[in-house]
Amino acid sequence: MLPLLFLSLFLPVQEPVAQPVAPAPFVVGQPAPDLQFERWVTEPKKSTGSTSSSRTGPKGEPIVIGPTQRWSNFHEAKIVFHASLAASLPPLVALADAASDRALSIVGWTSADDEAKAREGMRALGEGVWLGVPKVGSPPLPELCVIGPSGELVWTGPTKDEKAFVAAVEEALARPRGKPIAAPLAPELNPALNDYWKGAWAKARSAADKLAKKGGSEKLVADAKRLCAAVDELERDFGVAAQDAVGKTQFYELVEIESLLGSGLPGATQKRVSEMLKETSGKTMQAGSVDDARKWLEIAARRPLFFPVRSEPAGERYAHELEQFVKRSSNLAGPQQRALGLVDRWQQRKSR
Repeated sequence: MLPLLFLSLFLPVQEPVAQPVAPAPFVVGQPAPDLQFERWVTEPKKSTGSTSSSRTGPKGEPIVIGPTQRWSNFHEAKIVFHASLAASLPPLVALADAASDRALSIVGWTSADDEAKAREGMRALGEGVWLGVPKVGSPPLPELCVIGPSGELVWTGPTKDEKAFVAAVEEALARPRGKPIAAPLAPELNPALNDYWKGAWAKARSAADKLAKKGGSEKLVADAKRLCAAVDELERDFGVAAQDAVGKTQFYELVEIESLLGSGLPGATQKRVSEMLKETSGKTMQAGSVDDARKWLEIAARRPLFFPVRSEPAGERYAHELEQFVKRSSNLAGPQQRALGLVDRWQQRKSR
């Protein structure tokens, strides 16, 4: 026995075989797994520059609408779908056109074997969409899902449930962007997480902090602290963004930061941003621009999902509201140009 024991000391140690890690699931209300693509088959074409509207200013000068702009810097929702649905899901086709100026990415996916067929089918959606081939071994993608601006899964379901799909897109576009949460949180944090996704950040932090102090499983406490840290980091980011906006006299950006903090994270940072806005606008005589920016946030939030593509009474009312907004001020920058661009698209659609 001794010689065998002696020889065993020199034998290589057998490392345990690593077990494959199961991909994170797509669970509504939890962070969606990262979308892992091997390559992009098609990418949205970048704007080629400014374009002139058919409208003119007070002195007859053409109003430059410019490249497509997002009405908000604090949104980034996604629709992810199997490319075979491109031409067979009417709301998707309409959204690709209507929401081309909004912070909504439309991402199709396909296998390498179906790439040519998928490319052809995606033409129904125009040139503003993505088509990619997922990496081998990446989490299997749902046939159709909606991802919110903070990376959360808002909805996933069958294509026949168009009503739920449309409602999910509206919900995702209404949510502000927070800090992404890297991994799913403990189920006990679901109510706080839901508040976080919707922009009620202070409420979410308070609930998470209570759970962390109450104690429980190691994962629950760690996840609660992770959510608190995300809110704290977001508040710091808003403060930095506000200071940057002041330096560049970007009143619209500053007004939106003030609004987001006021509704979702009131406190010292929100008060400081309000003071910065008041002081800066007073010094530069831009009180009118600030008022326009605040009014525009209210109007933009009421935009019908399929405006200006679908002919509907809500669209007529919204186009009229946009025109009234432009008439209320002699300012032709920022929000007014966004409003004019939308009105022009609405009128062009009606004339076809």
